[in-house]
Amino acid sequence: KRSRRGCRAETFSRGAPRRRLGERVGRRERERDDANAPRRRASAPTMPTLQQRLADSSDARVRKEAMRALAEFLRDDLDELAMKKLWRSIFFAMWLADMAPVQDELARRVAKTLHRFSTAGAAKRWLAIFADTLAKEWPRLDKYRLDKYYSLARYVVAEALAWASAKGWADDAVAACASAFDDGWFAAPGCPNGPRLHYADVLLEAAAAASATERAVG
Repeated sequence: KRSRRGCRAETFSRGAPRRRLGERVGRRERERDDANAPRRRASAPTMPTLQQRLADSSDARVRKEAMRALAEFLRDDLDELAMKKLWRSIFFAMWLADMAPVQDELARRVAKTLHRFSTAGAAKRWLAIFADTLAKEWPRLDKYRLDKYYSLARYVVAEALAWASAKGWADDAVAACASAFDDGWFAAPGCPNGPRLHYADVLLEAAAAASATERAVG
């Protein structure tokens, strides 16, 4: 007749292999998940995730990753609503950017996103929504934040003309850029004078720079 102690020992010894097997299976699953993690991180970000990254980009590392993800996300078939959400997030990314070098770098990177679009229609939507967003948010800006948005507007105008130049100054490319700014800043009722005057101030200089770049490449 076996004692209770012996029964418990036997039960433990029989259950041990099952637990060890479960541990091995669980370990293999964790290793497989860890191996797939970089692949999941490298996949294209979803729209809400990208918006959050841009809006929370006060940290330099997060900001760079967000801008890289934004460039990968942009495409010609992106709809107007998605573009509005992205520009809204970009606006707050600029809002959070401190120190002139950081603001300048971010403004340059944002402006260059235009080159992700290959069609005139997509480029016009992207530029027009930028102009509309800046016009609507302009009254909220105080004197401490004006300069960073002037820089953003200046770089966007410059990259718009560089984009048109890369398209060989095709009629549809030039019209897309011109009409985007006209609709957003000049035709729009109630648009502040700040974006309009700054556009007029930088347009000729940006056009000359785009033409000089074209001649140098040619």
